Amino acid sequence: MNTASATDYFIMFNRRSGINSGTVEGGDQVIINSAGGEGNNYAESELLAKLSQSGSYTISNFDGTGFDLTVTVTQINLSGTAYADITVSVEGTASPTTANPTKSPTSSPSSSPSSSPTTASPSVSPSKSPTNTPTLPPPPGTGAETAELDTEYQVPHCINSGTSCSSGNLLLGRATKGPTSAGELNSPNTIDTCDDGNTGSYRSDESLESIFVFSSDDNGIPDGGSLRVGGYATVRASVYAWSDGSNDFADFYYTNDITANPIAWTYLGSAGPGGGGDRDITSPSSFLLESSGTHAVRVRFRYEQTPPGTPNPCSNGGYDEADDLIFPVVSAGSNPNTDSPTTSPSIKPSRSPSRSPVTSEPTSAPSKSPVTDMPSRSPSKEPSRAPSKEVRFC
Repeated sequence: MNTASATDYFIMFNRRSGINSGTVEGGDQVIINSAGGEGNNYAESELLAKLSQSGSYTISNFDGTGFDLTVTVTQINLSGTAYADITVSVEGTASPTTANPTKSPTSSPSSSPSSSPTTASPSVSPSKSPTNTPTLPPPPGTGAETAELDTEYQVPHCINSGTSCSSGNLLLGRATKGPTSAGELNSPNTIDTCDDGNTGSYRSDESLESIFVFSSDDNGIPDGGSLRVGGYATVRASVYAWSDGSNDFADFYYTNDITANPIAWTYLGSAGPGGGGDRDITSPSSFLLESSGTHAVRVRFRYEQTPPGTPNPCSNGGYDEADDLIFPVVSAGSNPNTDSPTTSPSIKPSRSPSRSPVTSEPTSAPSKSPVTDMPSRSPSKEPSRAPSKEVRFC
């Protein structure tokens, strides 16, 4: 990604295969680097992020534009011709730069004010009262959220509400089998300390790599809204399946009370990976978010021993793994980006227009400085040297 400065950003898929099979860092992940030299000369580079599927990285105030740029890995496919799909999105408000004022006003001011106001007659009276609540579309979320480790429950937890919640890289591996000698970070990553099986080896046998929950309609189609009361949510799991995947299954569960003992898990259904290696599995059904607060989903990835459709949120099979993801649900109609509407009009309009304009007669010479952003409470004695200029950003 080229910038106006000497430092540019580079995104690449670090496939661990062939001549690159011996890589020890960031294998089969999306790598983000920054480097100077405009990409044309030798320069020191900096490793910014190593992203697995559903992971994301944000560059704040990208290139001084005022926008935050986020790179999200939507899919990594290692079967056949391997590839990684990413999305690049921006959020924020740019800091506009105003153009230089002209040296002189575009035309001379009129010698006298207009004889009558130009506004149309106001309505006879204001509306009786505003509506109690405005009619809103599904509230926009604040974006894709990535979880942090919850030190109380020892599971990934998205603190802020958004359109989705991802476990990021916190769930890689299973028990003592993982990308490092330590195995899975913070194992077992379950609210109720449901342990994982410890048989087999990493990237050969079963492992649950990440969990992703997103706002959707009741058919599992993303709706772009926040995870909110009255809306639906859907779960997607990224797994590594053994052999051709035909003996592996993912079971999906949900709870709206993580403080209960025991946790009351609602079974959402089971599905297979449809192949071996890295796979994405989506919950067979979406679920209704009926209350605000802190909710959680669980995915149990298992080898055979329980028939599909038999709910069992915690099993002890040697190749099985269960992981949880905590996320917030906001009230219906919540929109952190807007203020609540006022309950009454701020002031009654006049019943008829004023009989004469309120501006005083302008002088023949312009003022010495450009107009300010905000108008004064009374008209200036002299017109500005330059007309105001609207700046728009596309």
